[in-house]
Amino acid sequence: SAPMKKNFAKYMDMFSGKQKLVIDTELKVHVDDNGLFHESQYLSEGYKDIVNFCSRMALIDSLFKNIVPPVILDDPFVNLDDEKIPKALELIKKMAERNQIIYFACHKSRFIQ
Repeated sequence: SAPMKKNFAKYMDMFSGKQKLVIDTELKVHVDDNGLFHESQYLSEGYKDIVNFCSRMALIDSLFKNIVPPVILDDPFVNLDDEKIPKALELIKKMAERNQIIYFACHKSRFIQ
């Protein structure tokens, strides 16, 4: 749906990745290579974490229009590299301004200060 695509793009833009990723009506994510779309299965494990996270957050935004549900996250960024972790943690902080966030992390590099 259009709201799902818009919400997914909003979250992906927060990561400002080099690859442009889009989601289709079946919730499958594709890499947009100048208008040619490729399957996202060849993305790194870190990018797959980002895609999964952004898809879930976009789905929450699309499903809950009149209420703001709490969000429980169990170490969603385990495969991110050192460059992307700060961006991911900033996104969590930004989301916490609107949603109640319960966030679990196993490694100190992913702790939110």
